[in-house]
Amino acid sequence: MSNIARHANATLVQIKITDVAEGLSFVIKDNGIGFSEETVQDGTKDAAQNRKHWGVANIKKRVEFLGGTVQFINDGGCTIAIRIKK
Repeated sequence: MSNIARHANATLVQIKITDVAEGLSFVIKDNGIGFSEETVQDGTKDAAQNRKHWGVANIKKRVEFLGGTVQFINDGGCTIAIRIKK
């Protein structure tokens, strides 16, 4: 949510949490500018803003710690789909 507020220029954010027998599903979708995962790879430096991007790496690390998977989908905004097995 913090990255959306700071970087996405979004006017709408949807959060969907689904609890099913197999596990939990979290989908966070915004209508912002989106991003290319390749341009914000784990800790790469953004020369234009002179800072490093850690958000994607942190999300991946936390989901992995919980035994889950994460997808970043750039679809006219950004969708983050997380699945964690029970």
